[in-house]
Amino acid sequence: MVQEKLQESNRELTALSAELEKRGDELRIISRQFWQSAKLATMGELTASIAHELNNPLQTVNLHL
Repeated sequence: MVQEKLQESNRELTALSAELEKRGDELRIISRQFWQSAKLATMGELTASIAHELNNPLQTVNLHL
């Protein structure tokens, strides 16, 4: 009887361990996607800043032509 309970507990723990590992994998994927999104957002902000800095002198030149 005790041995059967231990075997059942072992099966449950194995299933829970597999589920935990699966959730960990999902978390790693989501984390990677988050960081990729953050990098893309930063690149967008940098591009917008560069465009703004280039546009100011170009507008001045355009006014004098």
